[in-house]
Amino acid sequence: MNGIQLTIAGNLTRDPEVTTSANGTNRAKFTVATERSWKNESTGEWDKATAFIDVVAWRYVADDVERLLEKGVRVIVTGRLDQHSWQDKDTGANRTK
Repeated sequence: MNGIQLTIAGNLTRDPEVTTSANGTNRAKFTVATERSWKNESTGEWDKATAFIDVVAWRYVADDVERLLEKGVRVIVTGRLDQHSWQDKDTGANRTK
C-alpha cells in the first residue's frame, strides 16, 4: 500500500453510510472522532483537542462495518491517509481535506 499508513482510535460520530458502486463494490463511509490531551505548561491546566477523521472502507471490510458498527462505538482504524483538494463552488476558495 502506497502513501502514509496510520492507525487511529476513537468513536464513530454517526452510523456508517454504505453504498454500492455501479460495478457492485460496497463502500462504507463513516467519521471517527479522536481526542488527545496534554498539560498546558503555562497554565498547568489540561487541554484537549478533537480531530474528526473521515474513513472509507471497501469490499468485505465495508460489509463488516455495516454489520458491526454504529454511532458511538469505539474503533481502531488502520489504513492509508489520502488528501483531497477542490475549489469551493460558493466562494471559489481552495479547500483541502
